[in-house]
Amino acid sequence: MKIIDFYVIILLFLITLITYYTANSIVFILIQFFICITISIYTYVLKNNARIDKLTSLYNRKYFDYILSDKLKRLRGRANLALLICDVDN
Repeated sequence: MKIIDFYVIILLFLITLITYYTANSIVFILIQFFICITISIYTYVLKNNARIDKLTSLYNRKYFDYILSDKLKRLRGRANLALLICDVDN
């Protein structure tokens, strides 16, 4: 996470400098492209950090609830379902 934070800060600084000193449309398009890539990388990392428990390196309860509700919608009325839940961090 620290490397991506550093990457974002440096990239935004460079984008600010380039935008300030140039008004070329190709440069502007490239800047927008790099902003999109940066936001995509940052979003991916944040989503993974939100899903995974740092203590156990397993998916957390919120992600489990999301997956379970999705599976229950798909299986509604078609199959039996058994579920076993263990508390691994206590």
